[in-house]
Amino acid sequence: MSKQHKIYAAIAVLALLGAGLYFVKKGEQTQLQAHAVGGEAVDLPKVKVSKDELDKLTKVEITSKDKGQVVLERRAGPAPDAQKEEKKEEKKDAGKDEAEKSHWVLSAPVKALADQENVKSLLENLEKLEIEERITGGTETYKKYELEGDKATHVVAFKGEGKVLDLYFGKSGSRGQMVRIAGKDGVWACKGYSSYLYAREIKNWRKTKIWGFEDKNAVSVAVENERGRFSFTKNDEKWNGAFYKRRFRPRTSPRRATTRASPRRSRAAARSRSGSRTMPRSCA
Repeated sequence: MSKQHKIYAAIAVLALLGAGLYFVKKGEQTQLQAHAVGGEAVDLPKVKVSKDELDKLTKVEITSKDKGQVVLERRAGPAPDAQKEEKKEEKKDAGKDEAEKSHWVLSAPVKALADQENVKSLLENLEKLEIEERITGGTETYKKYELEGDKATHVVAFKGEGKVLDLYFGKSGSRGQMVRIAGKDGVWACKGYSSYLYAREIKNWRKTKIWGFEDKNAVSVAVENERGRFSFTKNDEKWNGAFYKRRFRPRTSPRRATTRASPRRSRAAARSRSGSRTMPRSCA
């Protein structure tokens, strides 16, 4: 092949590559237009819950096919295990708002005090939810994206009797978390959703800690065993330790001395006690 032919072949290859890139870009634009009504931009709905609304939420319902329904409700006043500490710091708590002075309970499927930190993480995630784009405008793809009522994770947040948020979460893919909005047809891509926060086991929604220990309040620790006593004391945020060896071993009960009498002596002693005598042999 001559040098001129090689140049023509290179130009043809470049032309084919350019045409391929053009069609790829055109396909992406067509796909984006297909996700909007009539190929035009769609106003994206706002679904995230603002900070002010979070502080006023009174109930959150989470329903999924695997975990069933979980209902969390806000109660006035501090959590029962925090009431004593609350009384000690009444002056500090005077500036707290109503949300900080309240606590959450689990009202379904069982009634129990909720894990306050887990509920807090859930509420903070509601503030991060944001719709990125519209995937489809109808209901025909609900099954494809697992957004039907019996397959999706249904999350409803209440402020009193009114709903602040009502969403169904389905599959998650490269384009984001698929979601649909109750009362509004269409599938949307959502960001900020953390599925594990909504899929906790019932036992993880409950408060399981029965005793709390604040290490910063400790001033001394002692550990004692048969060898001695370890003592640790705190002085100016520094810990010092000492070991005190046990001087005396614990007393043990002395063994009882036992003697075993011979059979002859035992019989002789028995005859002596009974007063019996040996009779002489009779003569024939």
